[in-house]
Amino acid sequence: MTPEAAKLCKDIENAFGSVPYPGDDDIVDGCDWESQETRKILKGKHWRDVPFEDLGGWLRDITPLLSPAGFHFYLPAFMTLTVVDYRRADIIPDAIFLLLTPRELTDYDEKQRKFEEFAETHPEAAKFTAEEWRQINEPMRDMCRTGTAQRRFDARVSRFTQEQAKVIRQFIEYLRDTYADDYTDDAPQKALDRYWNRF
Repeated sequence: MTPEAAKLCKDIENAFGSVPYPGDDDIVDGCDWESQETRKILKGKHWRDVPFEDLGGWLRDITPLLSPAGFHFYLPAFMTLTVVDYRRADIIPDAIFLLLTPRELTDYDEKQRKFEEFAETHPEAAKFTAEEWRQINEPMRDMCRTGTAQRRFDARVSRFTQEQAKVIRQFIEYLRDTYADDYTDDAPQKALDRYWNRF
C-alpha cells in the first residue's frame, strides 16, 4: 500500500471510528429478501469487523439497500476496501459514487443515449429494447423530477460531520487521481462538482 493510501485509511478510521452502530432494525431500508439477508449478515457487526471477503463478495451489491444510518455506519468499510484492494472492490466504487452524487435529469438522458448507441452497435448483446430501457429509466427520471432523489441524497449525506465529509472528498479525489482511466463517465469529478468540493 502506498503512503497516500495508508494515510487515507487512517483518516477514514479517525473520522468514522466513533460512529455508533445504527441498531439491528436500522441497517437497511425495505423488507425484501435481499434487505433481510443483508440485515442478517451485518447484524451486530461493527464496520471494522466485516471481512473484506464479504465486502468484496455478495455484500458489494448491497450499498443501495442500506438505510441512511446503515450507509453512514458501513461506508468506511467499503471505502477502506476500495483503497486497500481496489480490484477486489469491483463495483463498490461505482455504487458509492451513485449514492454520493446528487442525481440530475441529464444523467438519465445520458444513460438513455449510451444505451441506444450500445444497442445499435451490439444488438445481439442488448438485454432490453429501447422501449424497455425507457420504461426502466422513467421511474428514476420521475424520482428526479419530483425531488425524491434529492431528498434521499440529503437523508444520506446529512449524517456526515465536517470531518467525515472532508475524508469522503479525499477518498473521491484519491480514486479520481489514482484510477482516472476507470472512470470514463467522470463519476468522481461529478460527485466533487455537484457536492463534495464544498468540504
